[in-house]
Amino acid sequence: MIEFVLGGKSMKKKIILLTSLFFVLIAFTACKTREPEREPFPADKVKQKINAYMFWGDGCPHCESAHKFFKTIEKEYANCYQLVDFETWKIADHIPLMEKVAKHFEIEEPGVPLIVIGDKHYSGYAESLNDEIIQTLIDNCAGDDYKDIVKEKQDELAKEAK
Repeated sequence: MIEFVLGGKSMKKKIILLTSLFFVLIAFTACKTREPEREPFPADKVKQKINAYMFWGDGCPHCESAHKFFKTIEKEYANCYQLVDFETWKIADHIPLMEKVAKHFEIEEPGVPLIVIGDKHYSGYAESLNDEIIQTLIDNCAGDDYKDIVKEKQDELAKEAK
């Protein structure tokens, strides 16, 4: 009776095969595809190589995601910017600079990651910011009005320390 309901051994094999295919399809769709390599940002559009700053914490998952993002655009925009990191959870010496930068941007309770490009900042990170961050990089390296806020605050701290 059971053989009749299941359709015999061949039906069992079909069910096992279909189930296996289902899980294989799920595994393939879960894998991310690798982003295609992009052409470098045209050198003739670069007026200056700028600093992009990231205050981050070792072990912070959003910081790790932001680092991965910057790694994916590293080759394309290498002539446009360099990333300058300040780890703040384990290197306490970086905290005063982060606080001074946060005060400049009127951030009451700064957290990580804090990304600063010119006179623009991003408190936190999500993939939805990628295009905006890239545009900010381009605007600052191809424009005439790049202002290095973090460098200014570093200089202020150095003067205060004297």
